[in-house]
Amino acid sequence: MTQERKYFKQLLAYLGFQNTKNKQIVRKNYEQFGCRIEVNFSEEKIIYPESGGMKLGDLTTSNFAASENFVVLECVNRLLEKGYPPSCIELEKKWSLGRRSKGKLDILVKREDSTAYLMIECKTSGEGFNSEVEHMLNRGGQLFSYWQQDKNADVLCLYSSKYINGNVKYESNIVLIEEKIRKTGSVVEAHGQWNKQFLQKGVFEEDINAYGIEFTPLCRQDLKPLGRRDGNTIYLQFLEILRHNIVSDKGNAFKQNFQSVSL
Repeated sequence: MTQERKYFKQLLAYLGFQNTKNKQIVRKNYEQFGCRIEVNFSEEKIIYPESGGMKLGDLTTSNFAASENFVVLECVNRLLEKGYPPSCIELEKKWSLGRRSKGKLDILVKREDSTAYLMIECKTSGEGFNSEVEHMLNRGGQLFSYWQQDKNADVLCLYSSKYINGNVKYESNIVLIEEKIRKTGSVVEAHGQWNKQFLQKGVFEEDINAYGIEFTPLCRQDLKPLGRRDGNTIYLQFLEILRHNIVSDKGNAFKQNFQSVSL
């Protein structure tokens, strides 16, 4: 049993899900939209509100089979509470990524005119999230591939969350699609135009409204100690800067930059 599954009931209680007459079913009502989400433990199903207009590509995320499905549920709850209507949320959006390859975006948030606005890929906290961060830095990862299929989206978000010590901690690595990225013709070109900088705030904070994504600088309380993987990420980002500026003497470039920082 994964840690996420072990604490799933506690997570649901924290999110405001309540018991029903059937002890195996809990639900949460979203009064502003007249819809609800149910979780059936006996059948291990997550039942999203199609009656409210939410679109399901398939039922891949509507069960207990993968720990990422619990992250998707927590994120959908966060979006609904933020004010995004269920009719503008689509789960498991499918695209053909080649002759044999197909991709499914976990969560697509659409504008009221049904055009893509925000693409969210959910990963379990820790290894799953960190691994996809590296994929994005190196090659663009899943999100850039999905964005290539629908360039209307303004924001890409790699998301993870975890229930721990009676609270939910979430991470959101955000990419703003700038005009220079939007003009590219391929994933490789789009990835090349991206500055390899993730934004951590601007989508899910309490003071951010639905469709009011606003990027604000990090505050002191947002800072956290760097781990070994963080150092690898910074190193990869630095190498990308050198490549863009055609710097071949990497060792000397590091030395010169660190000297300038120390000054």
